[in-house]
Amino acid sequence: MGGCPTAVSCDDAGMCKGEVDTVVADHVSLSEGDVESVSPSLPPGEGVLEEQDLSDGSLTAPETEGPQAVDTDVSPQDTSVPDQPAPVEGMGTKDSTLSATALLDATRAGCDTLVFRLLCFLVAAVFVWLDLAVAGVVFFYLLVCLLFVVCDSSHPTLLPFLLSTTVPLKLYDSFDLFFPLWKIVPIGVAAILFHYLVYWRKKGPVRLGPTFPASVAVSAALLIGGVGVVSWSDYLKPLTLYYSLGLGLAMVGVYVLFSKDAQGQRQSLVSSLLLWGLFAVYMLVQNYIPNWDRFVSSGYRVLDCQMSNNVSTIMVICLPFSFHLCARGTNTHYALGVGSGLLMSFGLLISSSRSGMTLAGVIFPACTLVFMYVDRPHRYHHLCVLGVLLVLVVLARDSILSLIEGTLSTIEDADTDTEPRALMLKALLESIGDFWLFGHGIGYTGGYYYPKKGGMYWYHSAPVQVVGSMGVVGVVVYGYQIFVRTRLCVHEKGSLFAVACFGSYGFLVLMSCINPGIFCPLPYALILVLILTVLEQDTEARVDTCPCRGPGAGASKGEGNPAGGSISVSTDTHPISGSNDCAQTQIESESADPAQATV
Repeated sequence: MGGCPTAVSCDDAGMCKGEVDTVVADHVSLSEGDVESVSPSLPPGEGVLEEQDLSDGSLTAPETEGPQAVDTDVSPQDTSVPDQPAPVEGMGTKDSTLSATALLDATRAGCDTLVFRLLCFLVAAVFVWLDLAVAGVVFFYLLVCLLFVVCDSSHPTLLPFLLSTTVPLKLYDSFDLFFPLWKIVPIGVAAILFHYLVYWRKKGPVRLGPTFPASVAVSAALLIGGVGVVSWSDYLKPLTLYYSLGLGLAMVGVYVLFSKDAQGQRQSLVSSLLLWGLFAVYMLVQNYIPNWDRFVSSGYRVLDCQMSNNVSTIMVICLPFSFHLCARGTNTHYALGVGSGLLMSFGLLISSSRSGMTLAGVIFPACTLVFMYVDRPHRYHHLCVLGVLLVLVVLARDSILSLIEGTLSTIEDADTDTEPRALMLKALLESIGDFWLFGHGIGYTGGYYYPKKGGMYWYHSAPVQVVGSMGVVGVVVYGYQIFVRTRLCVHEKGSLFAVACFGSYGFLVLMSCINPGIFCPLPYALILVLILTVLEQDTEARVDTCPCRGPGAGASKGEGNPAGGSISVSTDTHPISGSNDCAQTQIESESADPAQATV
């Protein structure tokens, strides 16, 4: 090799008089391990150039005055393979542990994806198609147990659980068919305990929001309902305890268990609910396929369906969330949201449920009008959909009236002397004067209506059920719970998720006025608790905003910020603490200007 490509002028003492602009090492090939360090010459006192003791004499540092030069003699490259380090004892075990951990993490992530939920939907559809309802219940029950053990989050269990309660809806009056399955109940209890001990306890403290004390109050009202009226033998019946504990303390436990997993789960919840609602539509289609000839011969009138009230309740809960999907931003999301909403509306129309058919013409238009205001980017999309739908309804009004004529006639021909709801209301009015404080209790068997085996004494109306079962105490407690839940939804009025939650809760309460609804522990009361828990605990759900929130809300990077950063502003009162703790203004500046700091 030649000398140093950069000349340096030095005085007699060897001190540098100029400055080195660049030092370039050009095409220097050194064998492995030949050079430990190469340092430029430095003034005295600044540093020392170490001379390497190399066996092959490949590199020496010349000691010369005047212009400095680096002379390198490169020996032939050593082609021998270096010795490999000896394997460390236990390294194979460590690698296998890492592989198992990675596999477990991948499994957990996969169970919380849309693909997994679609697979669950397809499997449930196969069970229904093959009329294997009992096998379907067992399959999804065991799947839920497995997910509780494998996954550190409880949300992957949601859709499999909902499907396990929907698959057997065709089997009416099937208590004796499913009762022998109580033997697998301990498996579920063990799985939940495992999840609690291994995962749940490590997730930090539970944040108790405003819906928690309301749930505790409802639990107390259910337990003391009927005091002095119901005998101890009726009060302690397994069926009575199922409803008194299932609607009360069990829902408190669900709230506590799921509250730690609520953060960031709104999209997972929405996708599960939409698939659940579409599965209810599929259940109705399965009712029409084998009875198509009867449907045609009847003049295309709605066929009676024993599970109509249940599938209608499911669709009422899920339909508002289709508009949350519309607001995701892309045309694909909008098309999927509108399509799923229209399918569920059509399902309500052909369900043969009088309450469902009534709400079929209310929910979709009402949600469209509300989201026209809160979802401004899609305002004209909603307007066009509503206009087209209105035109189609006007053109097909005769066919629609013919379709629902048979069901509507049952309302007009109802005999108040024999209709169960009318008789139970009469019984309530006759006895409320004597049991006005605590009511008859949830275990009251009545004298007019004898439910199917495994069913409670339904009033088929939530307001009447509250008065009859819990008296004035129940009216006060349930009124307080409705107020708290409504306030939670309305408080976050700029949140798209909150608007969908309010629609779901409000229409479910309306549905419950003429159906059991919220007085069914599984799945309706439970899913309502989960929806409101996510809204209450998930900070992302509370700021799931749209442009109608005003300047700065949900602004993307560079919008509304002259500094070029992203601005997110939230000054709402915290719905849990009631304080303004969640007020925050964050400016993430991308500029190098020190004055543009992060606040």
